[in-house]
Amino acid sequence: QLNSLIKDIEYYKLQNGNYPNKLEQLQNSNSMVIIYDPLQSKNGKSSKYNYILVGDRYKLFSSGIDGIANTKDDISPEVEDISKVGLIK
Repeated sequence: QLNSLIKDIEYYKLQNGNYPNKLEQLQNSNSMVIIYDPLQSKNGKSSKYNYILVGDRYKLFSSGIDGIANTKDDISPEVEDISKVGLIK
């Protein structure tokens, strides 16, 4: 799902000229976009993926099983050529 979300974020930029400020903006144009992290719902929470806009680029990741951002179990999207997208790893 993270990989699909990258596509949605990049498409948003093509349509709007900039990356969204928050993931909810993706759902305004396409309600089928999944912004909630399924690993967090297993913990009884309903949390979105971590999305941080950094200038004209962004960070995107799951907090992993422990539900805490910036720990060893965080999950990042798999992108073959990161130079073609605004993702920061």
